[in-house]
Amino acid sequence: MNKETAATIQAFRDKLASRSYVPLSVQQQSTTKDTPAKGPLWVSRVKLPPPAKGSICDKILGAIRHYAEEAETYIHPTLTVVEGEWVGLRKHVGKQEPEPQISEKEKFDRLLGDTSSKVTIFYIHGGTFCTGCPATVRPVTSVLATITGGRCFALKYRLSPQNAFPGALVDAFMAYMALIHPPPESFHTAVDPSCITFASDSCGGTLVLALVQLIRYIRRDSSEPSVEIEGVRVEVPFPAGVACLCPQADQTHALPSYAGNGHFDVYTKIQPCLESKFPACSIWPSNPPRGDVYCDISSLSHPLVSPATARSWRGVPPMWMAYGTERLLDDGALIAQKASEEGVTVQFSEYDQLPHIFPMLFPKLPQSAHLIKSWAKFISDCVYRPESIRPVNKKFEADGTDTSGTDRGHYSNLKFEAMLETMRKQRDIRMVWAGPASKTTL
Repeated sequence: MNKETAATIQAFRDKLASRSYVPLSVQQQSTTKDTPAKGPLWVSRVKLPPPAKGSICDKILGAIRHYAEEAETYIHPTLTVVEGEWVGLRKHVGKQEPEPQISEKEKFDRLLGDTSSKVTIFYIHGGTFCTGCPATVRPVTSVLATITGGRCFALKYRLSPQNAFPGALVDAFMAYMALIHPPPESFHTAVDPSCITFASDSCGGTLVLALVQLIRYIRRDSSEPSVEIEGVRVEVPFPAGVACLCPQADQTHALPSYAGNGHFDVYTKIQPCLESKFPACSIWPSNPPRGDVYCDISSLSHPLVSPATARSWRGVPPMWMAYGTERLLDDGALIAQKASEEGVTVQFSEYDQLPHIFPMLFPKLPQSAHLIKSWAKFISDCVYRPESIRPVNKKFEADGTDTSGTDRGHYSNLKFEAMLETMRKQRDIRMVWAGPASKTTL
């Protein structure tokens, strides 16, 4: 890595460290504001009403109970109106072109008119489950839509700590079902699941991987391999593929790379909101207090919270994952190893010495451009050329000139059962955060 890139990453690391102790309510408020869509992109904001009658919550509750191996505490699933935005290329306008003052429906119709392929990306943003919104990831969703010629639906899910697990997963599942079975008065018509690829970044990857496990449960392990929506039984198909940038899959933060790769990452602290000096606010600590922003401590190693603990990925669609040499690297590598052993086609890339979600933080790096191109190609291949998708397991060197990569060998040398036990032990020593300087055990 050259000195300029290293200095840029260090400067960002220092800046992020200085913001690590801002109250969660302030972080959330500052990252959830919608902004006008300027330039060559269409954005159409939508609201998807929940079905008045159905079994979505019962199915999710069944999956939670099915995967649980120990007594766990969680919130009972509930439905609500789910929001999101359609994103796509807006042709023949300049970079400073303001968002037109027309209805959201007309924006959607014009977006469709500028769409040149049947690719539909279902995107779930990151933000440690408690920050972010579709507007914050438009630089990514718009680029993926533009390169693929398709459209992207970016989900605005319920945030933690106010809405603990499984709230966000409920929203993700309901939104996916709404794509393939649109509610009345939806802008879109039914989308063929063979045209949909799940995509995400960071903890959005947690939700995508948990959603895949939920669909797998319904299709393979549920007493009824379908879900009821408005009194009608409908199938729950897999999407064409799963494409996650730096997905988080271990909410216990116990896998070796969390400690081993810290010097490469931009995050100097793993969970500052659990430290004794973190400031309290109106939303954190939660009521009652928890030991994790996203879920109860007892659920930390549940497969729908930490997908790295899932015992099987057999039968799921092709998977694409890319990381830097970051704290979360083992999360995806462990899943990739297990999935590949069960016959799933996995494309896995590691970009040497680069941090978490580096293409979003440092888009001008040559490695960022390389990754985005690979990401978009996989998404398109899932829809148009699924038979061409082959396993990939490569590491790309830090100088930015390596576009071929070298073979990483195994996706992971970690042993699943040993890592599962490590994650459970880390869960068991997690402490409840009740406010500054007042951590307690369960």
